[in-house]
Formats: sequence, structure tokens, C-alpha cells
Amino acid sequence: MLSPISKVRNFAVVDAQPDPIELCCDPGKGEDSRAEVFPRWHQLPVSKMLTVYLSKPFNHEARYTRRRRRCPTSTCNWAASR
Repeated sequence: MLSPISKVRNFAVVDAQPDPIELCCDPGKGEDSRAEVFPRWHQLPVSKMLTVYLSKPFNHEARYTRRRRRCPTSTCNWAASR
């Protein structure tokens, strides 16, 4: 506020992700690898670049690790091939 009469202290708003997000490689099969890419209460906005070294086609799924009622657990599914 730009006012000579009232004074306002400086403040900052920090947004955070309330649930952890993990990345799963080949979900649903016997052997799946998981990695938590965003921990609980991680500050937003943020982006991460991940490099995956696999020699055959694979599927990935990003999902919330904490399960809540009325919230989807899976956030994104995608397949990759050469």
C-alpha cells in the first residue's frame, strides 16, 4: 500500500505441495521402480528434469503417495518408446 498514514510490513506468500508425488516406471508389473520426485510440503512453482536410461519401451506413472478420500491417486500416465 502506498499511503503515508498506514504502514504495512513486507510479507511473502509461499505455495506448497501438500502431498508427496512419486514417479513409477512400469507400474502394475512385478518389478516397478519408484522415486519420490516432490516431497511433502515442497515449495511451488518448481520443475524437475529427469533423465531415464532404458533400452526398451516403458511406461511411467506420476502419482500421489498419500491416499485421500475423493482425490485421485494417479496424476499422469505416459508411454515412451524409441
